[in-house]
Amino acid sequence: MRRKPDYREPAETVRENRARRWAHRLEYVLHRSRAKKLHMNNKGLYQLVNYNNGVVMGADFDATLRDVEIYLAKQEQALAR
Repeated sequence: MRRKPDYREPAETVRENRARRWAHRLEYVLHRSRAKKLHMNNKGLYQLVNYNNGVVMGADFDATLRDVEIYLAKQEQALAR
């Protein structure tokens, strides 16, 4: 099956991949919504999940990439202490 082309800006894709790697280092997984139609339980953005499958933020795929980066930065600072 052919994949549909990704029409997002290249800079956004790079930023998303960087956030995925960062989340992985802190033992989280970053998911992006794959919904074709947006509805009240899926806003079409991101979800951050820990390794125990507990949703940390974006339960309705409503977390922005900036929100995720801020959360990961706070978690990294907390671990550095």
